[in-house]
Amino acid sequence: MRTFQKFGCLVIALGFVTFGGAEATAGTSLLGTPTRLVMSCKDVITSLTWWSRLGFLPVEGKEGKLDSAVTLTDGQLNITLTSQSLPSPIIMFRTENIKALKDTLDVLEIETTNDVDGPSFGELRLLSPNGIHIAVRATGRESLLPVSGDSNRLCGKNTELSIGTGFLKRETTYWETLGFAFKRQSREPYPFALMTDTEVTIGMHENRDITVLTLTYFAENMSERIKNIKAAGIQLDDQALKEEAKVNSAMLTSPDGQRVFLFTGNQ
Repeated sequence: MRTFQKFGCLVIALGFVTFGGAEATAGTSLLGTPTRLVMSCKDVITSLTWWSRLGFLPVEGKEGKLDSAVTLTDGQLNITLTSQSLPSPIIMFRTENIKALKDTLDVLEIETTNDVDGPSFGELRLLSPNGIHIAVRATGRESLLPVSGDSNRLCGKNTELSIGTGFLKRETTYWETLGFAFKRQSREPYPFALMTDTEVTIGMHENRDITVLTLTYFAENMSERIKNIKAAGIQLDDQALKEEAKVNSAMLTSPDGQRVFLFTGNQ
């Protein structure tokens, strides 16, 4: 937990994240429009219960089969919990012309794997240098799920998907090649960069111990929100915190290992 506390003290000026909504135009990356995060679960019902306690609700018209897959939203993020054994999480995108995208990625020498769907591709899969999983499907195979834009009722404002990296330049070059732009970067208080396609913001933090792509939330009243989260039956990862102490940051881990950061602030 020591590393998390250090990261929490140093987070500054993070960007807003949204998934879904109208098709993006200006600022859209080569990958197309982001739609959701896919998370692999041992038991969908168990994970559904955990995420529901954290402020996520089923997406209307996208209920799925509770024994195999369900899609939820907190107003900002759409997540799909699936019983399939997949890398987790996966950032999903949709594109109008998946064949043209594959040709472009080949020219840029960005490695992909794929599923074939008739004369074209069913899904393109990419892996960033630091291990962020990406998948792209054609619009006919990937729904554009709505989001309200409202903050998570328990967690607050989602600001970025955070990841630690030992090679910041290599990671930022990869995302820049995909069409993401720098939103913020600095070498103080440690080297980091925020890159966005205007809908997804990925925070890359050099030599921070963030091994899993992590959902990051901010709220000015986070201490009160953390109390409510604990009251909902979700345990904080930091067991060293005293019950009577004012807790203004926390890290949570889902039953399947997905991390969530909670910080105090108005980012």
